Amino acid sequence: MQVVDVPSVDSEEIAGMMALRAEEVSPFPLDRTHWGWEEIAQSESESRVLFVLTGHRLLDALHAEGAAQHRIPHRVDVDVLAWWALIRAEEGPDEGKARLVLIVEGGQSFLLAMEGGGVAAVVSLGDPCDCESEVYLEELDMALAAVEAERGALSFAALTVWAHGDASCGVDASLLQAHLGIPVRVKALEDLPALRAGVETRAVQSKTKRLLDLTPEAWKVEAQARDLRQRLLTAAVAVGMLWVLLVASFSGYVWSQGRALAGLEEDLAAKAPAVQDVQRLSERVRSLSQFTDRSTSALEILRMLAEASPGTGRLLVRDLQYRKEEGVTVSGEATGDFFEFQEMLSASPILRVETFETREVRGQTEFRLATVWRWQEEEL
Repeated sequence: MQVVDVPSVDSEEIAGMMALRAEEVSPFPLDRTHWGWEEIAQSESESRVLFVLTGHRLLDALHAEGAAQHRIPHRVDVDVLAWWALIRAEEGPDEGKARLVLIVEGGQSFLLAMEGGGVAAVVSLGDPCDCESEVYLEELDMALAAVEAERGALSFAALTVWAHGDASCGVDASLLQAHLGIPVRVKALEDLPALRAGVETRAVQSKTKRLLDLTPEAWKVEAQARDLRQRLLTAAVAVGMLWVLLVASFSGYVWSQGRALAGLEEDLAAKAPAVQDVQRLSERVRSLSQFTDRSTSALEILRMLAEASPGTGRLLVRDLQYRKEEGVTVSGEATGDFFEFQEMLSASPILRVETFETREVRGQTEFRLATVWRWQEEEL
């Protein structure tokens, strides 16, 4: 972890600078190196950036643990930054004085140098319980010397130690105060919310501000592919269920229509005898009406034939078949224009010529006409 000042305020330019820095300082092969950064402070032309570099070994372990639970980590943060988010919320607004914060947790300790209300440097000091007090104080002096070389001489107003239980093991607060010559306060991490709360706080902040995220790009691609498969599977299931509902609805509709049709057929079958009785009665009425209606009598038909005969020709009716239910069939001979006779007969409001046959024999036209009653067409 490093805090560096870069001569740019553009995110893309800063990302390119951090990529070059990772290539320069990484102790791992580049294909096994991952890094991230976040902006701490910004002026008109410069940015102060917290740079974090790690090997893929730690990330691979997180990925394997998530894969065992069929999950892919969405975001990877650093614990010391999560603790710092909780500490800053607990301590309230910073007065802007240069001071030191020592976080001891999980077998490691980190020294944060604060300047102007922001982090000026982050240095790892190792585990204070694994070394003698003198050794740990030497590590502390070397860390302060590195900060001074990076940031210049800073006059720190105080040191705050956040730790579980005995923070410094062999190095107590009085010893640190005597060695550094500044006030030292010791506070318990138990007084803060759980580390998870700090991680969640930074995760929420990352939605509106670029914060450190060590998640490899390959994980994001894998997560997107998994989400896509899940959405496709969900969509397929939804479409399948919709199809089943549609088929069931259609089948129910067909069944109900079939039942309705069967009911109509039963009603029709039940009413068929009555309908047939009405039809037979209607036919009898029609038959009787023909005897009382002169417009359809055989004599009227002969009159119509006579009126339709050609004016200068001769019409000889050899046969006339009169059927009350079907029509009239006429055969005979005619001189003159037979088709004029056929057209005039077709104009009758009582009969319609359905078919006719003609043959020319010795200057005469032998014909046979088949007609039907107009009233039959009206009933249809």
